[in-house]
Amino acid sequence: MPYPDATLLEAFARHTNYPPESQIRRGHDVEEMGIMAFFFSDVASAVRRDAFENVGGFPDGVIINEDMNLCARLLEHAIASSIKRMRLFITPTIIH
Repeated sequence: MPYPDATLLEAFARHTNYPPESQIRRGHDVEEMGIMAFFFSDVASAVRRDAFENVGGFPDGVIINEDMNLCARLLEHAIASSIKRMRLFITPTIIH
């Protein structure tokens, strides 16, 4: 939920990036969701080490959106991304 005094743009970003219900995203979701299928908040996330290493981890030379880059490669390798609605925050998790 956006803060009560959030600007329209802030509120839009919050509602767009953090869905009201938990989601599991897979590679086929890219067709419907476009780039939003790759949203992955690296601030509060967990990725299984083997999955992280299998896709090469974070890319070198990327200074922004490395989390989305990682999520795109995970989805490309048929590893699902789960966005779980929690009591106070949302925690992205990588699952098989």
